[in-house]
Amino acid sequence: MSEAASTHSHPKGEGAHINPATVSSAEAAKHKALKESGAPRSVPEAKPAAHFPAAPLAAAQDDFKMLPIELVVPSASNPRKHFDEGYIAELAESIRAVGVQTPIRVRPRPSIADDFDRAKAAGYPAQASEVFRAAQKGNDVYEIVAGECRYRASLKAGAKSIPAVVRAMSDEQALEAQIVENLQRKDVAPVEESRGFAALLGQMEKQRKAAGEKPTRQQLIQALADRLGKSVRHVYARLKLAELDAKVLAALEQGLIEASHADELVRLQPADQLKCLEEILIDGGG
Repeated sequence: MSEAASTHSHPKGEGAHINPATVSSAEAAKHKALKESGAPRSVPEAKPAAHFPAAPLAAAQDDFKMLPIELVVPSASNPRKHFDEGYIAELAESIRAVGVQTPIRVRPRPSIADDFDRAKAAGYPAQASEVFRAAQKGNDVYEIVAGECRYRASLKAGAKSIPAVVRAMSDEQALEAQIVENLQRKDVAPVEESRGFAALLGQMEKQRKAAGEKPTRQQLIQALADRLGKSVRHVYARLKLAELDAKVLAALEQGLIEASHADELVRLQPADQLKCLEEILIDGGG
C-alpha cells in the first residue's frame, strides 16, 4: 500500500500513517526511529470503544448445551396449554430421522415437587420416573422458556438429550419471554392470545409503576399493540374475550365456535351468551 493510500485509510489522530513529505525533517527522523524501535506510539484521545463496541449482553449470557432430557421440565407459567398431538407425532418422526435442529430455550433453577408431574403430562415415560427423580437429586433442572413442542416430540421420539440455549432469567423475565414467544406463533388460539395479552399487560403495568410512572390502561394497550405489531382494535377485542361466560370461553377454546362468534357474544349478558351459544351449536357453528 502506498503512503497516500495508508494516510487516507487512517484518520489523523487515530493511528494515522505520517507522510515525511508533509512534516519537518526532524519530525520525520523522530518518527522513523520510533517505528524501527518497535516501541508503541502515543495516540491522543483514542476511542476504540466507538469502533469496536462490546458484544450485546444477551449473547454473553447465553450458553449452548446438550442437556439430558430428564433434567428438562415444562414450565407451569407457559400460557400455551393445548398442543396439537398430530403435529407432535410428525415432529417426533422428524427428530428420529435428523434430531432437533433448533435448540429449545431454557433457564436453570432448583427442582421443585411438581416438576415430574408436568413432565409426565408432557409425555415423559412413567416407567422412567425413578431415573428422572434420581437425576434431579442435587441438581438444577432446566425449565423450558420456549420450545415445549420440540421437547414433547423429543420425548415421543425416545431422545436421551436435547440441544438447548441456557440463560439465567428471573420469573418475570421468563414469563414475559414465554408470552411474547407464544403471541408470535402463527397458530396462536384466540383464548391463548387473550390470556397472553392480559398477562403481558400486567407485566408492563408492574414495570412502569416500579419506575414511578402512572400509565392509563389505554396507554398500556397502545404500547402493547406497538410492541407486538398488532392493531389497538385487535388487542382490545382479544382482551374483551375474558368477559365471556366460562361455557362460551370453553366452546371457543375447543374450536366449537369461531372468534367472530365470540366477538359478538361478549357484548351480551351471560344468560344471553349461553342462549346464543346453543343456537350456534345447533346450527353447526354457522
